[in-house]
Amino acid sequence: MGGLKSKDAFERDLEYSLVDAISFDDDDLFDDIAAVYLDSKLRRYLCRPSRYLKHRERDFKDRIDRLHREPDEGFRKFMRINKLEFNYLLTTLQDHPIFKSTGKRPQAVPKYQITVAIWRLGHDGTGASAVCINQHFHIAEGTCNIWTDRFIYALLDLEDEVILWPDKLERREIADQIAAAGVPGGCVGFVDGCLIVLDQKPSRPDGADFFSYKGRYGVSIMCVCDDQRRIRYLSCGFPGCSHDNRVFETSYINENFQDFFSPNENILRDSAYRPRNYCISLFKRGYGEANLAPDEEAFNIKCSSQRVAIEHTYGLMKGRWQSLRGLRIKIRDGDDECRVTCWIRACVILHNLFISTSFDFYTEEEAKQAARREELEQQQRSSMDPHHRQDEAVYHPARLAVMHLMGLQKSIKPKKKKKNQTIVLPPGINLIDYIHPNLVLPITNVDCS
Repeated sequence: MGGLKSKDAFERDLEYSLVDAISFDDDDLFDDIAAVYLDSKLRRYLCRPSRYLKHRERDFKDRIDRLHREPDEGFRKFMRINKLEFNYLLTTLQDHPIFKSTGKRPQAVPKYQITVAIWRLGHDGTGASAVCINQHFHIAEGTCNIWTDRFIYALLDLEDEVILWPDKLERREIADQIAAAGVPGGCVGFVDGCLIVLDQKPSRPDGADFFSYKGRYGVSIMCVCDDQRRIRYLSCGFPGCSHDNRVFETSYINENFQDFFSPNENILRDSAYRPRNYCISLFKRGYGEANLAPDEEAFNIKCSSQRVAIEHTYGLMKGRWQSLRGLRIKIRDGDDECRVTCWIRACVILHNLFISTSFDFYTEEEAKQAARREELEQQQRSSMDPHHRQDEAVYHPARLAVMHLMGLQKSIKPKKKKKNQTIVLPPGINLIDYIHPNLVLPITNVDCS
């Protein structure tokens, strides 16, 4: 009778029926209607949805405790960190204010919240979804998201201590190590971009901007790492359509490079970037060119053997924190986009914190294969770049200096140089003084005006 009506309307109809039963002097009818009326008054809902009638398991504590009782090898397989590393995180973050309840209902202890969050960051696909966490730990989907956000919020407080640009002394040590490996000239790191794939297209008017040249929706990030695969600088927040060079040109490190580099220091990057005094780019073939010059090819080979460290870094990070292989976050507004950015930053922090054990999850051979794939993709991207040999028609002084230190000084001349052709340097740059005060280059007819 009242299945499609509101509770108040249903009870009002029952009250009218009671009056009718009294007028007809029908005691049995009156008793039946009165019983239904009282039952309705005792209910909060007239027709409660069926999903509320399902019994929800509340044994998440036992399930998480059972996981922590696993042997260290099994624990590391599921959590992507060993028990010693987990205890370090727990000790560091458990007193954070975000884990203190401000309402009447107390929070779960930080141990349980951190366990669920790390599980999500370390799994890919449906394994990182809130629905899968619900089935595995018997935790509600909303609770899973809240616990993950709390952990990321607390972890971001460590960002300034973990993602740290090296000081002058440390940069000198890094440059010496890279020079000993075959790339002299003051290289203190390697830079490259990376696409963090999204599980689905953002539900926004500008959702098409997140579509990348790889045919997937995602966000672009840029990192600078050292020779130990530790990330020293991170820039994120660009849609997937952004070119690596554009991300770098708008980064803080490019706009304030004097705060990051001492004189004669630089970082190494691939041919997708334009050369700068503090950035050494690889050579790339121009339109219609089948091969590079011999010394250009030799320069690329020597630099690529060291620059591949940034590809290894991305492979190590994605191999361990596999949620970065396909973020299951639907971007609908700025808050969701901020959540994606914070998720990526949290994974970078975890990568730096536990870099010493990262190779346990990603072998060197797998890293080399991933680097080769990235190199092929970079060549494909470079072929689409309209700024090919135009910027390289004039050799950049910083790259000339590194080539000379490698013993490739014969390349310091324009390609297919014609008679009486001159090399035009940017205003205010003296090539001889830039490289070394006592260095004599085999270059003639140089126009520095």
